[in-house]
Amino acid sequence: MMPQRCSRYAARVRTPSGTSAIEAIGHVGAWAGAYCTAAAVCFVQLAGLGDTPSAALVLSVFLTATGAYALDRVKLRSEWIDPADIESQPARYAFLKAHARAVRLGAILSILAAGALGWFISVWAPAACVLAAAGVVAYAPRPRATRPRVKDVPWIKNVYVAAGISVFAALAGLAAREQRDSGADPSITTLLAGLSRPGAISTLVLLMARVIVDAALCDLDDETSDARFGTRTFATLLGPRRLWLIAGLARLGLIGMTLGAWACPWRARLVWAGVMAAGTLAVRVHRPRELRDVVDARFAAEAVAATLALRLLAA
Repeated sequence: MMPQRCSRYAARVRTPSGTSAIEAIGHVGAWAGAYCTAAAVCFVQLAGLGDTPSAALVLSVFLTATGAYALDRVKLRSEWIDPADIESQPARYAFLKAHARAVRLGAILSILAAGALGWFISVWAPAACVLAAAGVVAYAPRPRATRPRVKDVPWIKNVYVAAGISVFAALAGLAAREQRDSGADPSITTLLAGLSRPGAISTLVLLMARVIVDAALCDLDDETSDARFGTRTFATLLGPRRLWLIAGLARLGLIGMTLGAWACPWRARLVWAGVMAAGTLAVRVHRPRELRDVVDARFAAEAVAATLALRLLAA
């Protein structure tokens, strides 16, 4: 009963504008930040780098991703916010436009704090945090003009997002492991060598595949407005029903691929396959009206469950 009471309490807590605390957290990109953090946790565990990532790694990735997504949503100027996003998520963008300056400031402070925390892992962390934020902002810096943005080309869009999240999570996880083991800052050569190991490659492929599927699923929220504004996504190309079916089959395939990823530790494979199956059933049975925040929170919940299970199994 306690989680339900906490959830109901959080839903009753409201900002001065009348938005609930839970809604505000989603609006500024915290669930997206939690998704990227879950990707880092997943990489560390499946690549055999450890069962419990360091607090510095978790906080640095979370702050970087949350700041980057917040900046992407409010843009560098409010006039650059995508009209399709405003139409598909009116409550979210009403809140963001009303608090645009505060959100931009918070985003910049989050990225700076992430770089400072990441410094304890690697001297490259501050630059990595800035580059990660720049990559997210470059995804769709302004509304669509004559030339399509990264966001407007389905395959490029999903691969871009998947590669950005997965590679950032992988490099952060490898840097934390090398720093912990050697006590020194890992070089770029060391990180690339770590990325080329069989377990890391297998995990990177699994992560990228997962993010592509999740990103396509999240586009269902914007299918109507994207179609009207000419933004091409898998949701507009395939239609909601077909994409929902394909995404479900892809999730089943990912669970099988996780179990069969022989280069990864068997215990991590078993645990992650289990939590992914539970997460898939939870969303499929409930099927919320808006998927974006639920998909983001699902990965975070799976990462927490996997960490607890691995710690129990190791005890």
